[in-house]
Amino acid sequence: EVAGQFNQAAQVLCEMGDVYFTVSQYPEALSQYNKALSLSNRGDRLSRLAALYGIGYINVSQYNNQEALRYAQEMLDLI
Repeated sequence: EVAGQFNQAAQVLCEMGDVYFTVSQYPEALSQYNKALSLSNRGDRLSRLAALYGIGYINVSQYNNQEALRYAQEMLDLI
């Protein structure tokens, strides 16, 4: 049950990150994704993948390709 609460919280944080990303507020989006990533360590793999995806996508949009690649690799390792 506790793990489910962490998953829900991580999902909400990712959704908040998505909203911030949509309005081009990248630092705020990154903050939400990082919080979700932290919570996902206690939750399930899907929450972690969603957070990693968000962080990676921000890095791609900011042309931080090496950093984006690092997050993509971490995602692949989870699959």
